[in-house]
Amino acid sequence: MKKKLNLNLLENADNETIKILSEQYPPVDEEEFLRLFDKTEKIYKERTEKSENYITVVSKSKMNIWFKILATVSALLVVTVIGIRLETMKNSESPSSAFPDNTEQKNPVLEISAPFGDISGDKVRCMAPAYAPYLLDITDDVVEKLAFAFNFAKWEKADINKPRPDGEAYSVFIYNDGQPFRLIFYSDYTVDYEKDGDISKYSISDEVYNTVCSAVQPENSSLLSSNLIPCKIEDVTTEGVWKNNEPVPEKIFEIPAVPDEFKEKTIIEKILVYNLPCDFDKIENIAKNSENIITGTVESLSYRPSGNYETGRNAETIISITVSDDANGIVSPGERVEIITAGGYISARDMIEVSDKDVLSDENIDIDNTCYKMMAISEEKPMLGKEYAFFVASRDNGEYSAVGVEYGILYKCDNLFIQKNSAGYNFFDINDLMGMLRDVE
Repeated sequence: MKKKLNLNLLENADNETIKILSEQYPPVDEEEFLRLFDKTEKIYKERTEKSENYITVVSKSKMNIWFKILATVSALLVVTVIGIRLETMKNSESPSSAFPDNTEQKNPVLEISAPFGDISGDKVRCMAPAYAPYLLDITDDVVEKLAFAFNFAKWEKADINKPRPDGEAYSVFIYNDGQPFRLIFYSDYTVDYEKDGDISKYSISDEVYNTVCSAVQPENSSLLSSNLIPCKIEDVTTEGVWKNNEPVPEKIFEIPAVPDEFKEKTIIEKILVYNLPCDFDKIENIAKNSENIITGTVESLSYRPSGNYETGRNAETIISITVSDDANGIVSPGERVEIITAGGYISARDMIEVSDKDVLSDENIDIDNTCYKMMAISEEKPMLGKEYAFFVASRDNGEYSAVGVEYGILYKCDNLFIQKNSAGYNFFDINDLMGMLRDVE
């Protein structure tokens, strides 16, 4: 569907743009001329108007630009109207029949050349191989730059069977009035326009391609990192990319603060070594050793000793959560449950038998002023106030064990769950997680 030209885009127009406008847009009739002239004059007055309370300062370059636009539009419209009058008079019996009062005049609108219309004000997301499957949420000012480039470009139909060139391709996803579509830009200056399952191909200029490259791969790295939206590979479609709307946070776990009782004591760090039943780097193995998936918001973290002196003393973390969902329907939303995971703080007195003089002597430990920080995979834990999905196994005392340590604790990011493992991040939705649990059953 064609849209009217967004005249706000003319604010930064240069001579080349004005030339393009004068060449591309069709003539208009007298009524349309008067309407557009009045609108242009009104915009100019609004931008240069002085009031009793405010003085608007307009730079010389800005004024020159608007005078160019006013002069060009006015000249185009005057010449157009005169041309219409002369042509009509030439083919009519009398000059007065040029615009008959009893004939309804068709008012053409300024149309843009892009086959999908004007994207000004639309939601736009991009994807480049450098950060796929993440999506870059495009800011409003960049959307306007893309819109300007698209609106005044020549979109020439190309052969849909033309082989795709080697090299990177950039996707631009647009949510246009509830009608999503995708543009895929290739290095040979061709574009695939995909909508409702149909694909057509166009050729564009190198200027348009370069504008897209700048939007997809911004020079400002902070702009890139703060606007990345996680997306599952299978959701990289015209509609799927809009499922999630929360950027990936800077961190999904954190190193907790030292408990007050240990702040003034010497802290000895130790890596926990224990035999795992399987490779918990793979979430499928975590699911096989789990009985349930409980989702909830972390309310508090605390620590306690575990094990015994014969098999080895340890520390574990108690994660208290308020439940929001339970895959098996055992725990109701709003209930508080405690989920236990490996690692945490333990005092030296709880760690070592007082009678073990050799340990105290060898490590030069002041038993009353020393504690241990036991680390499982890492020293990171879930963050307070954030929501997670926990793969769990039940304990006899009503508590739950977190299966897979932090690899089995997934950060909830809008409609996706982020799993951290040794390779990085994986993304799942709740149906994926439920499916893994059902496969075990």
